[in-house]
Amino acid sequence: KLWHGFGSLAVLDPFDGVETPPALNWENYTSDTMRVQLGLGQMEVHILAENLFGYHLPEGDAPTGPDLYAQVDVQIQDAPSYFEYGFALRVTVDDTQEIFYAVEFSKDNDYSIYYFKDGEWTALQEWKVSPVIDTSLSRQRIAVALRGGTFRVYFNDQFVGEAQDPNNLAPNGTIALAAATGADQTDTVTV
Repeated sequence: KLWHGFGSLAVLDPFDGVETPPALNWENYTSDTMRVQLGLGQMEVHILAENLFGYHLPEGDAPTGPDLYAQVDVQIQDAPSYFEYGFALRVTVDDTQEIFYAVEFSKDNDYSIYYFKDGEWTALQEWKVSPVIDTSLSRQRIAVALRGGTFRVYFNDQFVGEAQDPNNLAPNGTIALAAATGADQTDTVTV
C-alpha cells in the first residue's frame, strides 16, 4: 500500500516531445552507447553497448526532494538476451560528482535498489526474485514510492518490496528513466 500524502499529481507525461505543463521537457539524445527517441506518445531508450547502465534526464525542472511517487508503463522491444529497466532517482550530476539511486527490474523477474556515487555502487536491496514480477508480459507498469530514505517498489500495481537507506545519502535530485545491458551482451536493449 502507498503512504498517505501522495495525493497531488505533479507531472503527467505523454512523452510526445512537447513541454505542456505538467509534462517534463524530454529531448532526443544520441551517443555511441545510447539513443533516446520521443514520439507517438512514448520514449524509446536504446542501450547500444554491453554492460551499460544508461539513464535519460529531462531538461529543466523535474521532481526533486525527499518524497516522490513515480510510475511508468514499460514495453521491451524484440527479445533481447538480457535487459534491465527502471528509474534513476535523486540524480545529481555536475562537474564534481554523479550521485543517484537506481531502482531496476530485470529479465530474470527480479529487482534491485542501489546507491551510486562517483563510480561506486552500494546495494540497498541486492537483486531479489519476486513472484509478483513477470517481465515476459507485453506491457508492464513499474512504480516506486520514495519517502525520505525508504523505497517501496511496485510491479503491475502490486507491492514487490521495500528497502531503506538509513543515511539518506542522496536527499535531493531529479528523476530519470533508465535501462541497462549485461556483461558480454552483443544485442541492443530497447525499452
